[in-house]
Amino acid sequence: MNFYEKIFFHQYLDDGEKLIYTMHRHWIVILRRMLEIAVFGMLVPLSLVIFFFQPDSVVAYGLYAWIGIGLIASLYTFADWYSDAWLLTNESIIDVHWDGFFKKSAQRIGYESIESVIYEIKGVKATLFNFGILTITNESGNIVEIENIQQPRKAEAKLNNVRNQLGEQAGKNNLETLKELLADVIEDKLNKRSKGR
Repeated sequence: MNFYEKIFFHQYLDDGEKLIYTMHRHWIVILRRMLEIAVFGMLVPLSLVIFFFQPDSVVAYGLYAWIGIGLIASLYTFADWYSDAWLLTNESIIDVHWDGFFKKSAQRIGYESIESVIYEIKGVKATLFNFGILTITNESGNIVEIENIQQPRKAEAKLNNVRNQLGEQAGKNNLETLKELLADVIEDKLNKRSKGR
């Protein structure tokens, strides 16, 4: 888990749960907003200070505050984008939604309940920038989607790989449990026979 993942996602993991992969929406979904903040929240006030006002004037201090608000807005926009994610863990998928500092939610999707995983890339822009929709259908027919996901083919492959690995591990664990159970039954029968003699 990298530094950002520890800050943003550690709280959603149970004890002993490991984060395997994080899926995010493509950065292009916040590009326009970030450019607006950069231009109107930082570039315009900075240009005004440089070309029209003295750096230590009252108006300049107001413009510095404006730049500070622009920086905060850009950090908030980044945090909002980064915090909306699907977390693939060794136990389940966690669908995380962040709607501000005081409103966040998470939903777990068990690997065993997943019926199918499909990705779709539609349009020229999506094809050029490699983003699309990843759709999970569970056994009961419920559909969960993440739109504008970056590298949807890679995300779908990663999700299926994790599902397969965990399924194989569960199969091995079930086989070992079955072997132990059969060994106990045979041992119990042998003990009963030897005591019966």
